[in-house]
Amino acid sequence: MFYDQEKCGARIRQIRKQNGYTQERLAEELNMDRSVLSRVEAGKYVCGVDFLARIAILFGVSLDFLVFGKVQNQETVHLKESITDLIRQLEQFKAGI
Repeated sequence: MFYDQEKCGARIRQIRKQNGYTQERLAEELNMDRSVLSRVEAGKYVCGVDFLARIAILFGVSLDFLVFGKVQNQETVHLKESITDLIRQLEQFKAGI
């Protein structure tokens, strides 16, 4: 297993899109310039551990996934999906939808 910055950038782009974030929105959330995020996603800029940790926390993924592409077991993935759905339902309930 080794770190491939292009694959890491592609995984960041993938989870950003899966979570409905634009580069602009994610860059704003992380308090960084969009052009830096663009270079990260293109594999042209090496990410620091702090940056990767912030991405992992924000999107609920592991550092192993971001850095090495290691996928969590299905039970963990299913549990996270269930929690995300429950949070969405609670937010809708709170908003009176």
